Amino acid sequence: MKILIVDDERLAIERLKRLLQELGYTDIVSAYGMDEALEVAKEAKNRFDVAFLDISMKGGGGILLGAELKRLYQGITIVYQT
Repeated sequence: MKILIVDDERLAIERLKRLLQELGYTDIVSAYGMDEALEVAKEAKNRFDVAFLDISMKGGGGILLGAELKRLYQGITIVYQT
């Protein structure tokens, strides 16, 4: 399972990444905000199954990003966090 974590706080990303790794997930990509996340998501090799999105981020919120990711990957599961 390929996982995307998007937040504008490095500590939040590292904490969630560590928890997911403890559960056995290893294919985890992180991005620091909406622009970087969209850039990463549009790369052909990145087909994410799940995205953990911060609701409130500088440069665009997770709700808007979630809608764009759903457009890119119709089967993606979106988990909002704050």
